[in-house]
Amino acid sequence: MTCQNAKVLAKHSKFRYIAACTCCEGVVHISWDVATFHLHQADFFDLRGAVAKLIPPATGQAQTLWIGTTGIALNPTDYRILCELVNSAFQHLPLTTPTQHEARALN
Repeated sequence: MTCQNAKVLAKHSKFRYIAACTCCEGVVHISWDVATFHLHQADFFDLRGAVAKLIPPATGQAQTLWIGTTGIALNPTDYRILCELVNSAFQHLPLTTPTQHEARALN
């Protein structure tokens, strides 16, 4: 479940989107089908880096992205959708601390 104060940063469908809270120190909510992940901004930056390093799965194959102890199986289409959502959300993410501004400048 996403916070009531969350602003959608990127959306593919009703069940696949990324939002950020205006409370809770800017927690990022990633909704992917039936799972919702709640990440601090620094962890979202790490996720963005991990997604960028994933090798796109071959046709008919799946790549697993691990967020903590939960894995998301990504076929080629899902991989593309997740990359687009993460990159779009990153561009619209309101940063909460100066160190995060510095982190964004490095990416």
